[in-house]
Amino acid sequence: MASARLLSKNIILSRKLNSISEGAENLYYRLLVMSDDFGCYHADPAIIKGTAYTLKNISLSSIEKRLIELDEINLINMYKVNGESYIQIKKFEEYQRFRSDIKRKSEYPTFEQRSRNESVRNRTDSNVESSSVSNNRNRSNNNNENKNAFETEFESLWKKYHIDGRKNKEYSKKRFIALCKAGKLDEFKKGYSGYATYLEYKEKKENFKQAVKYFSTLCTDYPEYIQYYGHKVEASL
Repeated sequence: MASARLLSKNIILSRKLNSISEGAENLYYRLLVMSDDFGCYHADPAIIKGTAYTLKNISLSSIEKRLIELDEINLINMYKVNGESYIQIKKFEEYQRFRSDIKRKSEYPTFEQRSRNESVRNRTDSNVESSSVSNNRNRSNNNNENKNAFETEFESLWKKYHIDGRKNKEYSKKRFIALCKAGKLDEFKKGYSGYATYLEYKEKKENFKQAVKYFSTLCTDYPEYIQYYGHKVEASL
């Protein structure tokens, strides 16, 4: 925890922190407070909600989106050890000062420890290692096939999306592929469809040109669009 550490005010000048959403920045500061003296903490949204957002009414999906955003911009590493999810804040010491009279304490496995543990396990059994290489190769092939499929899906949806929302294509693709890897594609399509219907309804039924959200924003906020925009259109028809 942060009781033995001091945070430098220079952190507010970080270009990366100033390029992300306010929600993701808020989570970053809360993780700084909750993490151990090596920048590690739980990555389970339920745990983060119960500890870092104890008095805040925030959804698990919002926390998950903020974690993904921090990971995508390389402010944190996300990893698993023995089935448990963790984060480690990158360049943790850059804006931290540690009290010299208190020894730094590790409470959670680090990203580097995860890597070493995996390599040790692979060396202990040559048969396991051979099998692991084969499995990794298969996973790599599957990942490449999935990525190609996701990119094809993205191009299709991108062309259909409202022209005013087609900004920052490469960044939008990166966010889209991230949600696909998380198994959220079908859910995203529901949000995409609901929002498209909403825009069409506003223009045709109410003769109002609604400001269009960027595609990259839709990639993180689509659960809200499923619940809000979809229901609102259905109720108005």
